[in-house]
Amino acid sequence: MKKYDLAIIDGNNIAHKAFHIHAGLSARIIIEGTEVEIRTGISYGMLKHISLLKNKFLKDDGKIILVWDKFPSRKLEIYPEYKEARMTKKKSDAPSDFKDQVKLCQLLVSKSDVNQAYAYSEEADDVVATLAHRHKKKTVLISSGDKDLSHLITDDCHKYYRNSKGIDILMTRERYVKLMGFEPIDFLIIQIMMGDAIDSIPGVVGIGDKTSLSLFEQFTDAEKDFWHRGIMKVPEALEEWLIKRIERKNKKNNEICLYNRLDYAKMFERNYKLMKLAVNLDNIEFIIGRKDGKRLKQLLDKYEFTTDFGV
Repeated sequence: MKKYDLAIIDGNNIAHKAFHIHAGLSARIIIEGTEVEIRTGISYGMLKHISLLKNKFLKDDGKIILVWDKFPSRKLEIYPEYKEARMTKKKSDAPSDFKDQVKLCQLLVSKSDVNQAYAYSEEADDVVATLAHRHKKKTVLISSGDKDLSHLITDDCHKYYRNSKGIDILMTRERYVKLMGFEPIDFLIIQIMMGDAIDSIPGVVGIGDKTSLSLFEQFTDAEKDFWHRGIMKVPEALEEWLIKRIERKNKKNNEICLYNRLDYAKMFERNYKLMKLAVNLDNIEFIIGRKDGKRLKQLLDKYEFTTDFGV
């Protein structure tokens, strides 16, 4: 089993899974003379996950950074509808104690040797990307089920997650290419064409997984390089596909719609800005873990945990 210098945890991704998987865990504690029930599923799941990473994946002197989301103000300035559907859903059925559980988790983790990080106006994805880039000369393991972080997979940066069938996956570059048929970094090009319904990012109507891959395979190396650098010239194969699609639609609906290269270039530029992970954030804040075994034990006892998790 490969051992890593650094593990970076996508905190909100793991927290949401733990919230549902360990929903029944709680503790009864006294607050201002009143006994109250505090749910502890996120803390349990996160501490258990940290323990797993330490024991299975990290070198003896390896480090862990736990990264948290902040409100994505920067991306909302680019596209106000960004994540609109997800945010509306969160407001309507958001678990009432999720944030309280995260605060408890952050408190417990702060008493271990795990550092925590965040950046105002940024989601965890971009903080993870920047931290991975800062440590590109080391071996890095990203712990997250978020497909967007697949962009970051290289020979020395791998991704670990549990899939929908409950199977643990260690995604290396070699494994990714064998599975997907293209380099991890090229997933960005696929996403730009398709958009992302989950994040409310529109793509080209009619382009799904198969079509995007077929078109991508026809892009020249120069066209791919342009897109990776944010120069959103419409590749020739994609342009031909778009024109033919418009012609078919015109014939079917008896319409006269014209292909506008500039409109598509603007859409692709917007999607690039939203989907390209930042690797140069300069506003990352850290909460340095101050390992305090005695205080951590007190807190774990208070919240009725029966193990110290080895963190």
